[in-house]
Amino acid sequence: MIGVAIAAAHREIECSVVSALPLYIVLNAGSGNSETETTFRAISDVLTAAGRVQEIFRVDDPARLGEIAGQAVAKARQNNGIVVAAGGDGTLNTVAQATLGSGCQFGVIPQGTFNYFGRTHELRALTLFVSNNRLQLEQVGLNESEIVEAGKLVAIVLRPVSMLALLWLVARGAMGNLVGGHGVQHFPFSSVTVTPSSRRVRRLRVSTDGETAWMDTPIEFRVAPEPLLLLNPVDAVPETAT
Repeated sequence: MIGVAIAAAHREIECSVVSALPLYIVLNAGSGNSETETTFRAISDVLTAAGRVQEIFRVDDPARLGEIAGQAVAKARQNNGIVVAAGGDGTLNTVAQATLGSGCQFGVIPQGTFNYFGRTHELRALTLFVSNNRLQLEQVGLNESEIVEAGKLVAIVLRPVSMLALLWLVARGAMGNLVGGHGVQHFPFSSVTVTPSSRRVRRLRVSTDGETAWMDTPIEFRVAPEPLLLLNPVDAVPETAT
């Protein structure tokens, strides 16, 4: 499956590795969100449904944010985990400072009023997945075997959503029900050209089976004019998603 997204030029970590690491989340109770308990439960429920090991460090006293962030970083270092900051720009910057130099990976769930951090690093960018692999599509809840067999590609578009909504979509994908989620569209095609809406964006990051690279735009996805003549065992039985 190929994913296209506008992303910050930070070190890329393969999803297969990241998905196995525990998450240590610093949640600031006062970061532009009066429904902290709802946010706490939403994060916990989504990650639990996705089978993710997690620990949420709730910060009720802003004066202790740095101290608690340090505790989360220490836990992440001890268990080879990921530090996640949930809050506004002040929270994200404080937790980022605590994480810097620790060797831990850093994730964010932007929640503040202005959210300059998330907007700067384009954490709400539209994402496009392109696939012609029947098994991959079945695993996220798409039964498009006839379309694939007919020689077409399938596009899945994730519209810009909040980080909490994105976590929920990830969980739905893990449960084989991504397409039923809000903000998800899919369609078959033989050829499609991806052009950024802003002229300032001249390159997009493209991931192909775990390998990532920057590509000049516009980017065209199309079916090859000639089929690949693949040799299969005579008794081969196609695998199905379970």
